[in-house]
Amino acid sequence: MGILVQGILCYGFRIKDEDGNEENVTINWLPKDPDGAEGDFEDFLAKLFGLKEPDSQYDEKRYATDPEYKRMWSSYWEKKNKLEEEIGVTLVHHCSGEQRMCILAVTESVREANWGEPVNLGQSITDKQTEWREKLRAFCERVNIQFEEPQLILCSYYG
Repeated sequence: MGILVQGILCYGFRIKDEDGNEENVTINWLPKDPDGAEGDFEDFLAKLFGLKEPDSQYDEKRYATDPEYKRMWSSYWEKKNKLEEEIGVTLVHHCSGEQRMCILAVTESVREANWGEPVNLGQSITDKQTEWREKLRAFCERVNIQFEEPQLILCSYYG
């Protein structure tokens, strides 16, 4: 197993707590897992937009043997995975797994470069700031998150 070293460029704003700290901030608007841990952004979007899990608890053995059950869960996961793209907003994790920091960003803006794999950005980075700003503002308004003026942010992830 190797180490991931990644550069990330995105358009958005950094998530901070009331004191302006960014490291390991609890994101209050993300749902909590049954054990009290911070939930996942995809789960948050699914709940926000009314996408419900199939009625039955997921069962790996049944998934492998029951075609209708497999279709039901596969359809749910496919819809859930497309939400970030459809909504146009994502949560970018950066810094490291132990010192996690987050950026609320426009999905389309996120560019990642892994160690030794450069990404060409062309002659200009974007001409979509107005459109992207509006996506973020509308999302924040819908979710009741404090909107901050977004900007292009270059960050890294080490894990």
